[in-house]
Amino acid sequence: MKKCILSIVAVGICFSNVFGQNNQKEAFVVVGQPEYSNIVYKNYDNKILIASSKGYITDVQAKNATIRPQIINGKKGYVLRPSANNACFIVAKISNEKGINIGLDTINFVVRVFPKPMITNISCSKSSGGRINVALPPDCPIGGVNYEVLSIEVLGVDKGYCEGNYIPAEKLTNIELGKMIGIVVSAKNSVTGENIIINGSLKVED
Repeated sequence: MKKCILSIVAVGICFSNVFGQNNQKEAFVVVGQPEYSNIVYKNYDNKILIASSKGYITDVQAKNATIRPQIINGKKGYVLRPSANNACFIVAKISNEKGINIGLDTINFVVRVFPKPMITNISCSKSSGGRINVALPPDCPIGGVNYEVLSIEVLGVDKGYCEGNYIPAEKLTNIELGKMIGIVVSAKNSVTGENIIINGSLKVED
């Protein structure tokens, strides 16, 4: 059976006629990523767009992942959610205008672990305590992800465990101003539902 190759391209270049252009060959892209887009994230809804200059994408199936159709930026796209640690792939069926199957193509992906978040605070008030915030790094290409801080452990103090996202002032009573304290934060990803442990440090200020 003849294969119709779908090439991998970066966000921002011209797509094939499915995306309003007629001078490009097959295109494939993971929406929102600045790199060449054969990279997807485990347990995350990666949004993908597929097009072919040779025909119409009539069916898409996935291995080591789930896939479902979704409208993306007004175009027909898919949500790919990998469950494997290292790789997954999809098979796209291509048909002509008469609905006759003219080819299949297998597209391989590199699966990465979801980017690790960071503690965005750099200090904490000795007199009033402070709320701890967690977020993905500012240069991360993934948007729309929030983290719920479930608990905080202040290291080096008696009874340093705190339920929720706030360090009470009494936890810092014996810490000198200007000193650094270590904290261990448990937070939940709003998209994947996964809990993650993050280590960090804060400067104790007035």
